[in-house]
Amino acid sequence: MLEACGRIAAAADVPVSADLERGYGDEKDDRAREGGHVQRLGLIQQCFQKSCESRCRDEAGNENITDLASKIVDNTPPTASMGSPLNGAVVSGGVTLGVSANDDNPIKQVEYFVRGSSAGVVNSAPFQGSWNSAASGDGPAQIYAVVEDMAGNSTTTNTITVTADNFAPAVSMSSPGPAIRGSVSLSASADGDTLQVTFERRPAGGGGWTTIGTANGAPWSTSFDTSTVADGDYELRAIATDAGGNSGTSSAVTTKVDNTNPSGALTTPGSGQQVGGPAVALEANASDGGSGVDQIRYTTDGSDPSPVNGTVYAGGFALAATATVKFRAYDEVGNEESVGTQL
Repeated sequence: MLEACGRIAAAADVPVSADLERGYGDEKDDRAREGGHVQRLGLIQQCFQKSCESRCRDEAGNENITDLASKIVDNTPPTASMGSPLNGAVVSGGVTLGVSANDDNPIKQVEYFVRGSSAGVVNSAPFQGSWNSAASGDGPAQIYAVVEDMAGNSTTTNTITVTADNFAPAVSMSSPGPAIRGSVSLSASADGDTLQVTFERRPAGGGGWTTIGTANGAPWSTSFDTSTVADGDYELRAIATDAGGNSGTSSAVTTKVDNTNPSGALTTPGSGQQVGGPAVALEANASDGGSGVDQIRYTTDGSDPSPVNGTVYAGGFALAATATVKFRAYDEVGNEESVGTQL
């Protein structure tokens, strides 16, 4: 009978007892019904630190002692920190997530969080997870983990920040204008994760690209000395590169390089032609093979014409007295010819 009582005690998670009638407790159902009779029949369960035993005593004083399975008392959460990736790293594609964790008892699971959302639960060693960094946009990502041991104690690791970089930065080339001369500034706009912008040129219509200059920080700009190339039409573009080595290329813009002066002349009266009368009719024209003629300026007082001095030629005019006429042609980008003189 005491053997049956012992089996009941060993099977129970809480103190149980047995009716001491012959054979009671031999069956599983018998043992299950005994959970409510502790006080009446005197079953005593004692726990000493991490070991437990049950004592079953009848009214005659006979006693059966049964060792119960050892119980581990664990009220201490594990210690843990993020192990991978490294804080401040630039990552792309699939990223391995890992922790460094310690506990007196086995770790049950690790749940990783990226940008505030769960990235999955891992419940077997070495408790490494995976994060597809290309599934969302580029930029900073905060990562941490919650580590739980077998007793249900948990701890949250430190938070690290990495930069996801899977996509090429967008870049746009600004037009320097329809025609340029001398040294001009080229500029572009690019995404915030851009580290470098390279400016390139080639003759319009095709051919290989040649580097003009490189900018290593915003604002993205470089200087183009057009005197190093022949006059003509050119395509310009910008290439932006980010920390992950991804690069994006802008659409090309077209401009005309024009470093050649225009040519102007007085056409009426012609050179060496004799004129007379109260007034002399004068006419002029100019030509330019690049950006085109902007204006002709002339003077009749002997001073040199300039962008701020003289009269803009608008058609034939009459000169009523003997005078020296000086003239100068300008093209659309500001090239100017030498002063011409006509008596």
